[in-house]
Amino acid sequence: MKTHRIDSRFMFFLTIWIVLLQLIVLGVISALDNAKIIYGNIVLHSPWFMIGMLLAMLLLPLFIWLTVKGEKFTPTIPNQNLGGKNIILIVVISLLIQPAMMVLSGITALFSPNQISEMMYASLEQPFWLMLIATAVTPAVCEELVFRGYLQTKQRDRKLKQVAVLNGLFFAIIHLNIQQFLYAFVLGVLFVYMVHYTRSVWAGILSHFAINAGQLLLGRWAMADSSVDAEMQAAERIIPQVSPEIEAIIIVGGFALLLAPIIVMLVRAFFRHNQRVHGNIDEPNETTEVKKLPFFDRYLVAVIAIFLALQVMMFI
Repeated sequence: MKTHRIDSRFMFFLTIWIVLLQLIVLGVISALDNAKIIYGNIVLHSPWFMIGMLLAMLLLPLFIWLTVKGEKFTPTIPNQNLGGKNIILIVVISLLIQPAMMVLSGITALFSPNQISEMMYASLEQPFWLMLIATAVTPAVCEELVFRGYLQTKQRDRKLKQVAVLNGLFFAIIHLNIQQFLYAFVLGVLFVYMVHYTRSVWAGILSHFAINAGQLLLGRWAMADSSVDAEMQAAERIIPQVSPEIEAIIIVGGFALLLAPIIVMLVRAFFRHNQRVHGNIDEPNETTEVKKLPFFDRYLVAVIAIFLALQVMMFI
């Protein structure tokens, strides 16, 4: 088996696994008494359900895949020590890009239901520490081990830019909804570069955790603070000709633009620091074979087709 085909084959297997698992779970839930109450308020918005589903959707199929292929996971994980400067830079960059991610999420939310917002409302009734584990710790660990741990390692015979785009695409698709697609793709690309330059999957885990934890804090504050509604009403008077959703995108987008120069400066500092620590960090491989690797194959096309079919079904 060619190494560069493993990434798309694994993603095809993982996509099928997740779709079937979700169909089974929803089928079981719908068969229960008071299905609407259970579906809306108890099961799907339960932190323990979120944790269990992430483990079942990501780590379990990865374990099965490795067992069937006879592979070992831990020896391939990039696991170097981050160091204090990297930790500070990663956390600060991750927090400062929050407005930009909110803009991307807001844009896609114009065309698709905002499931994350619904989850945030439900989280107000849950202890903060439990929601932090469910929405920040567990996703950061599970998703980074799968995508930047196993998958990125299996893409090492590709050029770095191709790895970043493919990994980001896979990461966006696996969320299985349009609303999360755009910002998940951007974050997937960012995490690839962080892991590559630090040579540590902990860079992706730390950044992923900081971003999700920041969103949880902002979401709980915004939904619990009644003054936010007053501010939104004031904004409507300032820009009455557009919808509140577009107003929010414009306001947060302006804030993101103000932060952009600082983010660029910090990202450059991050790259320079890791080049000094690890030496010249080149492409994974500069051979002629790598440059000619195809971007698309039948497995990737099948994954994209499944994703698009699911989105069409959601709007029918």
